[in-house]
Amino acid sequence: MKAFTLIEVIIAVALSFVISAVAFSIASNTKHFISLSEQRNGFYYKASVAALESDGKNVYEMLKGFNIRNDAVIKDLKRDRFEKRSFTEYSTTENIDNNRITVTLNRIKIYDKHNSLNIYYPEIK
Repeated sequence: MKAFTLIEVIIAVALSFVISAVAFSIASNTKHFISLSEQRNGFYYKASVAALESDGKNVYEMLKGFNIRNDAVIKDLKRDRFEKRSFTEYSTTENIDNNRITVTLNRIKIYDKHNSLNIYYPEIK
């Protein structure tokens, strides 16, 4: 009858601890990245509302007309406040058939303490 030696058992236990530590580390990092991704997606949803409205309002003030009744959602929306800045990235004027045409590429930057979003839109006059 053969049995495992003490050194073989110690090596097996040590290997299982190393594999467990690696697995827990991977799980922890994955959980952290999922949390960051959810936070970023929430910012994008709310920033799209802020792009349409004026500066300095919280998201709840922008969405008052939708009769939101969930207290947790209202608290979350009241907490979020965005800043909005507009920039002209590029502008050119051409004369085509005696008509003056101006093409402008504008950028709106929406940001809070942790995230920012740039929205580009063209204007032709």
